[in-house]
Amino acid sequence: MNVKDLIAKEIIDLHQFFEKWYSAKVDNTSAEFNRLDSVLHKNFELIAPSGVKVSRLKLLELLKREYGKFQSSEKFSIVIEDIDYRFIGNEMCLVTYKEIGNSEDGPKNSLITAAFRRNSDLINNVEWLHIHET
Repeated sequence: MNVKDLIAKEIIDLHQFFEKWYSAKVDNTSAEFNRLDSVLHKNFELIAPSGVKVSRLKLLELLKREYGKFQSSEKFSIVIEDIDYRFIGNEMCLVTYKEIGNSEDGPKNSLITAAFRRNSDLINNVEWLHIHET
């Protein structure tokens, strides 16, 4: 697979994990959570829509607490659209994509900019370095 295919697969696969995690369709175990934990670089950082920087550790703690948050929701889903490869280097890539979340609260659309790096030790051979969400 080329790097574009690997990154697209990782983005879609990870968001499918989020759907299952938030819907409690996977077990709340370290083994299941490792799907996320393993693909975030040790210096990963998220910039939230509010402008707040969230460290890898804080994000993982938050996501662990939110297990099953939408368990009773029949409408919860996450759709990924419009993956756009902004920069592709030998080892790194910058992409933007649209994330559309649906729940009883209605749709929530986000535009994400994410930086990835090749890492052949991981499930889709890439790791997340940084996310900026608007």
